Amino acid sequence: MVKIEVSESARKKFLANIENFAKSTGKSVEDGINQSAIIMGKELIKLVQPYGFNAKVGKKFQESIAKQVNRAIRHANITGQMGNAAVVHKENRNSEGQVKRDLKFKGKFQRTPIEISERDALIKKKMQNAGIAKGAWFAATNQISKKTTGIAKWITRHENAAGTCKKTGKGIDRVIELTNSVPWIKNVQTTDDLDLAVKRAEKNFISYINREMKKNIEKANA
Repeated sequence: MVKIEVSESARKKFLANIENFAKSTGKSVEDGINQSAIIMGKELIKLVQPYGFNAKVGKKFQESIAKQVNRAIRHANITGQMGNAAVVHKENRNSEGQVKRDLKFKGKFQRTPIEISERDALIKKKMQNAGIAKGAWFAATNQISKKTTGIAKWITRHENAAGTCKKTGKGIDRVIELTNSVPWIKNVQTTDDLDLAVKRAEKNFISYINREMKKNIEKANA
């Protein structure tokens, strides 16, 4: 489980900006805090491996999954490793969930080969699961507000994944805590990834505030 909560030091750093934002735009402090959490959520989604959240990243990821399943089954057929498609795929993965690259894949079959239909069914299942870890952050972020846009379908289809959002306090005391409870999340998102997400979110939130204030000024002078 990975839990993200804005620290007190970080909170103090941007609360002054949020108050200024609220005064300048007429929006509430809670609106600003909610938006900062949404921006944070999007960075957390992006920084789960494979990095990114557009359709191109998803297509490449799912193609990789298909190749890995095929490599694991080919290895089993050649070496005589027993088990069905799901078993040999699981046994030939490393601690990060990737099928090992040094598997044997040339030679004569040493067992009754795993059926192509069984292989294809497993590939389909695994490809459908692609994006769950990112989807948990999406699920958590979406609980703040249904404004988490720009995320590709291979992630948003997991909107019911194990992600939660806890909101406490009101106004300037608002606290938003995002949690990703996918069991393997720490295999695909490191501490460095989390730190980078915080830094990017802070920068992007300041840019958001500046844009909103600029729009408000332009509107007032129109």
